[in-house]
Amino acid sequence: MLKKVGLLLIAVCLLVPLSLGNVAKAETVNNNVNILALNFPTGTEHYPEFSNEISDYNVYMDSSADNRYYLGVRSEDTNQSRAYRVNGGDWINIEDWTSSGYFLINQGTTNLVEIRITSPDGSASRIINLHVHSPLPSDSDLRHLVPSTGTLSPAFDKDTYSYEVQVPYTTSSMTIKAKLNDGAGSMKVNGVTTGSGTDSAAIPLNVGSKAITIDTFSSSSTNSRQYIVNITREPDLTAPTVSSRTINASNVTPHGATLNWAKATDNLSLSSSLQYQVYRSASPNIDTVSNIEANGTAIGGYTADIGTYQVAGLAPGTTYYFNVIVKDTDGNKSAYTMQSVPTKSVYSITYDRNGATSGSVPTDSNKYEEGTSLTVLGNSGSLVKPGYTFAGWNTAVDGSGTSYNPDASFQVGTSNITLYAQWRSANANLSGLTLDQGTLSPAFIPEGTSYNAAVAYPVSSIKVTPSTADSHATITENGVGVASGHPSSAINLNVGNNVITIVVTAQDGTTKTYTITVTRAADNSGGSSTPVTPPIDNTPIVSTNGKLTLPAGKSGVVSLEDSVSISVPAGAADRELNLTIEKVLNTGALFKGNEVLATPVYEILKNFPDNFSKPVALSFSFQPASLNGAKLSIFYYDEAKKEWIEVGGKVDGNHITAEVNHFTKFAVFAVSQTTGKPKLTDISEHWAEANIQQAVDSGIVRGYQDGTFRPNQSVTRAEFAVMLMNTLKPQEEGATLTFTDAGKISAWAQRSIAQAVQAGIVTGYEDGTFRADAHISRSEMAAMVAKALGQSAGAVSSTGFVDDKNIPAWAKSAVAALKQLAIIQGKGLNEFAPANTTTRAEAVTVLLKMQAHLSK
Repeated sequence: MLKKVGLLLIAVCLLVPLSLGNVAKAETVNNNVNILALNFPTGTEHYPEFSNEISDYNVYMDSSADNRYYLGVRSEDTNQSRAYRVNGGDWINIEDWTSSGYFLINQGTTNLVEIRITSPDGSASRIINLHVHSPLPSDSDLRHLVPSTGTLSPAFDKDTYSYEVQVPYTTSSMTIKAKLNDGAGSMKVNGVTTGSGTDSAAIPLNVGSKAITIDTFSSSSTNSRQYIVNITREPDLTAPTVSSRTINASNVTPHGATLNWAKATDNLSLSSSLQYQVYRSASPNIDTVSNIEANGTAIGGYTADIGTYQVAGLAPGTTYYFNVIVKDTDGNKSAYTMQSVPTKSVYSITYDRNGATSGSVPTDSNKYEEGTSLTVLGNSGSLVKPGYTFAGWNTAVDGSGTSYNPDASFQVGTSNITLYAQWRSANANLSGLTLDQGTLSPAFIPEGTSYNAAVAYPVSSIKVTPSTADSHATITENGVGVASGHPSSAINLNVGNNVITIVVTAQDGTTKTYTITVTRAADNSGGSSTPVTPPIDNTPIVSTNGKLTLPAGKSGVVSLEDSVSISVPAGAADRELNLTIEKVLNTGALFKGNEVLATPVYEILKNFPDNFSKPVALSFSFQPASLNGAKLSIFYYDEAKKEWIEVGGKVDGNHITAEVNHFTKFAVFAVSQTTGKPKLTDISEHWAEANIQQAVDSGIVRGYQDGTFRPNQSVTRAEFAVMLMNTLKPQEEGATLTFTDAGKISAWAQRSIAQAVQAGIVTGYEDGTFRADAHISRSEMAAMVAKALGQSAGAVSSTGFVDDKNIPAWAKSAVAALKQLAIIQGKGLNEFAPANTTTRAEAVTVLLKMQAHLSK
């Protein structure tokens, strides 16, 4: 579009005078030579724009013009005089702001039109030069060439045909505006016809150089030109911005860890197009891109739009160094700060034959994390030590450590462990047997079990001194315990035969019975002629294998494993009594979780339902230990009420005894002296003692069978799911577990996890696993509790904790909600510690607060 000057008011040739309004009269002295405007003919273009300070202008015409030209000058003072001449001709006067009338100019050349302004007083004048260009129809030159971005180098000249333009990376396209010297001609930009003086179509630019051609054609079609503009688009050299360079590690296991980081941004690339690469290094403090690429090992490949990565295949107990590089679509890269990740150590369990001469020890090739519960193996390889019976395992060769029966639960500590086979002697022989009265017949030998002795009438009692061949064996004489090598209490003798029964019980429970028939002579002093009544045999029947048959009214003693014994007095039953003692192996359904066992559970049965007519004595042995304010008491299980009923009992050394009149399941519990409730032995003065006891009493959690709670032990994901469901008490059976590792979920946790899945509280990991044995992080715990409370997962800008940036995005809303409800609180200086594992004490404290919130 042709440019006009200032106050151009006409669109056609100005042939008539213009009305200028009232003009003030000139002063007597007036040297003003300024003008207000110049009028240029329609169809022309002039440069620059009119200004009173400019005296030289270029004026362009098209070849289609008729070569006629006219002028108009508007003075600041109408008393000025005005004149013009063409190409050095005569000066011709013109009126103020009145057309000069047409005059001819020469085509194909530049014409000089001079305009002279003389001041009203004639003392000053100025010349304005118009360089009027009138092209020929054969002219194909450009008049102007302007890129939409950048600057031509060199400056435009119609006779210069090649130019350079530099543009920044942000310029992905541009246009070219070219003006023909002869507007009647035509042109193409990059082969596309484009109007003279109009913007071309947008031309896309790649990084690097691109040539743009402008082909011009004269209106006579006799001449053409080609101008070339080489556009160089600079590359993007700005790397992505990493606002938080921290890499967090969570779910650290012996063989892997989850890395999390905040996503980067970029000056040009979309965040979703940024790609991330994880590196592993053997040494720390490698935080630059070049050092990471030179010294690190890439794990996998670049992946777009990720903020987490699961690392696998690591070695246990090893510190690894991880880094992340992010790059944009142009290959610019930034690095995160290196994160050291020590994997958890694993430990082995080894079984030692400890003197066995045949058979093989069981093997467990697995490696276990600290705190893992595993099941102790049995004597699966049939180990044999002659003269001994296998009796489980112990952490010390001599049995002075902790003992474990097969199928017992073993808690892995912080070192490899060896379990040594324990052997109980099967030697139930006596090595010696002497009497303080009379002589044994035959002479004692260990293999002999039946002896006789005779004493005179005056001897009314006898003492027997038995000695065991093995120091672990025990002795009873007529049901009364006797120490090896020590004389028994005096045994009263009746006239006639008196049977003394000596039962030797080997360490493994094997028994051997020796009998001595002592015959006391009759009184032959000639006294009373009253006939002698044969004595009644009141010798108790003794069994040590847990089974006893007694005739009606007979007394007896039965024991099992030297752990439990029952003494039945004479006359307790009016019919034959068949009695059995068995250890109960599957006890899970018998407990609510807060009982602390001091002995195993035993089931004692008899062959008739009636109660005894006389109480029978029930005795248990236990391992002496610090009771921490607790006492021991015998309980029986009420099958109808499904609860344990306290019997009581008297403690003597490592035995506790009570009288009962019926049989069922019995066990000994450690009980609080003050509350009568089971006493946990390791929570005294712990910060969460009251919370732990409350959680145990309400059935949220249970202690361990050794009487401990282990408050500082980390909680697994399975354990927390069980605690959470115990708190919520849902009635549904739960959803079918479809996790890829569902087969590894222990039976005791399956129902609770299924209920949590059905309630939408747990969903598992992206790889389809649940990872029941992985320790639960504080972030995971918060997410599960928030879902259980129905808290929404909306966006949260900040949780208020000082380590807010380290809290994963998926957990942030849950953490903020629980903090608002005062269910969770920070550690130390208001830190949430999102990647830390949750302890048992922390877990029950949070669940009790959740329970209190629900009760509102």
